[in-house]
Amino acid sequence: MKRLAALAVVLLPSLATAAQRLVVCAPHEALGAAGARIDAALAEAALGLPGFTVVNLQNGKLTGPRRGDARLELQPAGRAVAFGKELGAARAVAVEATPLGDGIVVYLQALEVPSGRAIGSTTLSFSGGATRAPGDRDVVRGALMRILDPVRYTGRLQIRLDVQGAVVQIDGHPAQAGIVELPVGTHALRVTHPAYHDFLRFLDVEFDKTLPVDVNMAAYPLAEGEMTERQRRGLPVVRKKLPWWRTWWALSLAGVALTGVTVGVVWLARPWLEHGDSSSGYSPMPQP
Repeated sequence: MKRLAALAVVLLPSLATAAQRLVVCAPHEALGAAGARIDAALAEAALGLPGFTVVNLQNGKLTGPRRGDARLELQPAGRAVAFGKELGAARAVAVEATPLGDGIVVYLQALEVPSGRAIGSTTLSFSGGATRAPGDRDVVRGALMRILDPVRYTGRLQIRLDVQGAVVQIDGHPAQAGIVELPVGTHALRVTHPAYHDFLRFLDVEFDKTLPVDVNMAAYPLAEGEMTERQRRGLPVVRKKLPWWRTWWALSLAGVALTGVTVGVVWLARPWLEHGDSSSGYSPMPQP
């Protein structure tokens, strides 16, 4: 498969603080329209990375290396490392782009500049060829964070409970309701309460996004038999006070009233009962 383009992203140590680093993206001179799309997405994404800033971004565009060794290097990894050495960088990210059908497959590789050792890599894809899409920045931003700073490659769950005293677990570990930060990927959320059925969901957490989760337990209380089984197994049981309209005596009175109304309606609806005839004896139905 023909290689379309190669880019480089360079990481510099910050002069202000050790936790803040600088990122430089170097485009290849032979990039086409599809490469320009990747170049723009890299520039926008690098600007929004926590702890990173673009040092060779001028007027919203990326500049490339000036020295011959970096400019003449054909391999994306070698070009990124050479460009990093030119700028005195600590790390670099080589970016390779390859056409696949009507889209582009992009391979990102993070490298240590002094040694050239690979420290992380990932692959992403763009559909639509050279046509820019609104989601390009977010896709590249997540990929860069994944290989440059995996600890910050996270998303969030916003857990909202409708009952008090519920116990929250995520992937089998205790957690709290509210905003919970988690690594990107699929996680199991389990919420339990002695008086309600368990709540279990598998949720996909995306990078730098908050997924709201409404845990509706109040609509699914435990039945009497389920509470008895919990008691037999030694599990905690909380008996909730029922509203008056769900008590046994309210339901019994409602049943008696309904039966009386039904009997009265059937009695009055008999077509063979003449008005004024209060006889309770047997009377055959009139023949047509």
